[in-house]
Amino acid sequence: MKKHILVLSFIALSLFGSIQLANASCSLQSLKECNREGLLSIIIDLIKTKQIGTWKEYKNNELGFSFKYPSFLTQDKNNNNLFIDNNEVVYLRFKTIENIANYKIEDVPGAITMRFDLNQKKWTNGYSEGPIPKRMSGNIEAYLYQTGDGPWGTDIIAIFNSDYSKGVEITIDIRGDGDEKEYKSKKIDPSLILLGFKYLSAAEKLTDKNILAKFKATEIVSNNLPESIEFWTESYCPGNGFNYNYKFEGSDMYRYSFDSCEQGDTGSHGGCKACIMSKIKLIKSSECEGNKKQYYQVNGKNIFVQLEGVNNCDYYQIRIYGGGIDQKIEGHADLSFNNDYNFDGYKDISVLVDVAQNNSYGIYLYNQKENKYIFNEKLSELSDISVDANKKEIISFWKGGVGWWSQDAYKYVDGKIILFESYQCNNGCFCENNEKEMCPTHIVYDLNGNVLKETSEQKDILTESFGKP
Repeated sequence: MKKHILVLSFIALSLFGSIQLANASCSLQSLKECNREGLLSIIIDLIKTKQIGTWKEYKNNELGFSFKYPSFLTQDKNNNNLFIDNNEVVYLRFKTIENIANYKIEDVPGAITMRFDLNQKKWTNGYSEGPIPKRMSGNIEAYLYQTGDGPWGTDIIAIFNSDYSKGVEITIDIRGDGDEKEYKSKKIDPSLILLGFKYLSAAEKLTDKNILAKFKATEIVSNNLPESIEFWTESYCPGNGFNYNYKFEGSDMYRYSFDSCEQGDTGSHGGCKACIMSKIKLIKSSECEGNKKQYYQVNGKNIFVQLEGVNNCDYYQIRIYGGGIDQKIEGHADLSFNNDYNFDGYKDISVLVDVAQNNSYGIYLYNQKENKYIFNEKLSELSDISVDANKKEIISFWKGGVGWWSQDAYKYVDGKIILFESYQCNNGCFCENNEKEMCPTHIVYDLNGNVLKETSEQKDILTESFGKP
């Protein structure tokens, strides 16, 4: 029997590649119902299942899915959503699709945008023809969009759940400085990724001990992840007791909102004998759920952020309150207290206000005397703003097209923000063989904005200051 399967497998792969056109009633348990294409599909699936048998498994009980990936990839230490090989040729990353109605795939940012029409259950791109993701074969609702040529390029797999309420996007990038042979050897078949993907059952999620560690919980009350979770933990409720109130960090700040909190008996529900215990319920934060509340500890204060969706929840009225603060600003849901934009020792606010090729942010500086966040017009005019805290520099990056960009560095002088250095490209910047007229331009300015020095060199002059774009 094994010999026959191997022979059939060889014939199937030789003649039909990755054809998967099984009739609906055809399965491994009912082979008599299969037509010719169905039998070939079963054989190919058996071969693929064998192939991914040596792959590693990534399991996310919190979000409720798992998938398999090639053994030559390693999960990135700084980004749990990224898997990469040692030579940085293959990048495999995933992200959750919180709302399919708002989900989109862009071939080239700002050029062709593809969306899934939930009413007609099909993809559109705004044109009568042109590229759209293709339905992948299998029992899971999944679509594939591919860009690039030969072994190079990007594969985007969009996987939807059965009621089209959410999903997962898995992207495979082939890039780097390897040779074509290496690219081909590491090319990943998207159908293998789909074959190794599954949504987890409730039982699988409930029995995972990692959830206790993830949420710093001592006892799970109810688990409906990724929608909600309720648990007991050794802490005060948020806003009570600065040193011991409950908080979650990293990406979880934006993924969950507090729904309720109830303080219990000291040392109960698996906590230490002297520990304050609280029962906390968290709910999923969705970009289109109005009145979403988030909690932060900022500048020694307990701060709540209330999002009230407007314009179909694409834009928000954002209320910031707590610790004597109560004010409103506007922007997208991407709000951060991560940076100190004027280097006075206090964390400030950045909020995304315009999503484009060059993102714009509203910057609000914390004023300790007035105990409020004050809008800063100058900083808010800078595109894609970032901070070099060690050098106390503000960095802005602007891109106008292929080979047309500028990266600028600002410093504070007597309380004013001054442009002191710029790295510009206006002509493609194909800097080879010491052709200086084709190299990026390095400009140094004085305090009045006058040019002190302008050079065009093959060396990346600003690498030590703030790196290449």
